[in-house]
Amino acid sequence: MCDTRTLSSRNNTYISHCVGCRSVSLWHNNLIVSFTPEQFFAFSNLIRRYSFADGAMPFPDELERIMIRLPHKDFTMAFTEAEWENLGEVVEEALYMRQIYEMLE
Repeated sequence: MCDTRTLSSRNNTYISHCVGCRSVSLWHNNLIVSFTPEQFFAFSNLIRRYSFADGAMPFPDELERIMIRLPHKDFTMAFTEAEWENLGEVVEEALYMRQIYEMLE
């Protein structure tokens, strides 16, 4: 069983890190996505490149969302503007906290 540390959390988004296997998990609402450390870093670079204003599109519920394809090619996540801003903050904080934990280990 993994020894899990929460790296960051805000609203309905959490990012945790397994000390043993080093996997990083992104929990958003009812979806959990696991990344290798390299995949998570690539994911963070991906979301930095996107602008909500440039990438958002209307959904059937009449809310605009931005869609991000995951490393698992058949899955895409969609975020409202508030969720998108929250995601960026949580990911940045998680990267920072991983660096701190790595220095302490």
